[in-house]
Amino acid sequence: MGVSLFSQRPYDEVSIDEIAAAAGISRGLLYHYFGGKRSFYLGCIKIASAQLLDALSPDPALSGPVRAVASLNAYLDWVSAHSGGYLALMRGGIDGEVAEIMEQTRAALVERIIDGMALTPPGPHPAFALAARAWLGAVEAAAASWLTDQSLSRDALVSLLMVNLVGSLSGAAVLEPGAGFTFDPGLRAILDQALAASTPH
Repeated sequence: MGVSLFSQRPYDEVSIDEIAAAAGISRGLLYHYFGGKRSFYLGCIKIASAQLLDALSPDPALSGPVRAVASLNAYLDWVSAHSGGYLALMRGGIDGEVAEIMEQTRAALVERIIDGMALTPPGPHPAFALAARAWLGAVEAAAASWLTDQSLSRDALVSLLMVNLVGSLSGAAVLEPGAGFTFDPGLRAILDQALAASTPH
């Protein structure tokens, strides 16, 4: 209920009375159980972050490139369904507590990306971690722009972000040649298919 309210409208536009009415409880009970609108909102952000992480969990049996495309499409599905709240966050509606929740979510996603590369040794790989984090930032920014201006097709957006990922990981591989990173042989086919689907005919 709360996630749905904040998914389509910014925090300041959702009143405490509206939250209580949607929950079917009084304002007093809302304050009693949640401590007020602010605490309720932070709880909703945590739930939304958990939902996003769950949505971005494609079949681990899939190849790396296929998982990446599946995750990108799942991410775009998620932000489309939560567009109002997402755009409010991306356009500056972030304070310290919200930013901390979001960073925890990003850190979890970066860890998944790194784990999926099977780098050796399994210790820290700063170049790859930074490349993955920067790519997530690009995905967030591109998704926010695409939600407000869909002159670029979704297929084209996915293709663009996949090419961006390849470039980021290529740079990391140059900086950490001993990490044992190699691109999946099927990546070229995935990119060709994505580009073919997004190219105007």
